[in-house]
Amino acid sequence: MIAVKTWEQTGLYDPTNPNQRIREVYGYPGDGGSFTSVYWNPVTPGATTISSPLGDISTTWAGLPSWGQGLIVAAFAAALGYFGTRSKFGEKHIQPQLKRFGIGK
Repeated sequence: MIAVKTWEQTGLYDPTNPNQRIREVYGYPGDGGSFTSVYWNPVTPGATTISSPLGDISTTWAGLPSWGQGLIVAAFAAALGYFGTRSKFGEKHIQPQLKRFGIGK
């Protein structure tokens, strides 16, 4: 799941807010055609539509370190690949190779 950060536009520059984003945009021709500054402050997302017995999935997943997320994805992919290929090619191709290494029956 993707962690989304929401932004709210404000007209005031806050020098004490390090998270505020400043964008320089070209103004309308009616404004003289000059550049103007637009300020954005981060806002916490509102209510979520996902309800889970484990809580909010996005905060649970985002709370894991990157190596933990990678480990979970790699374990899931390995299990899916193992069981998916073994069911299709197991008897003819995989089982003889496992016997060579002493793993198979």
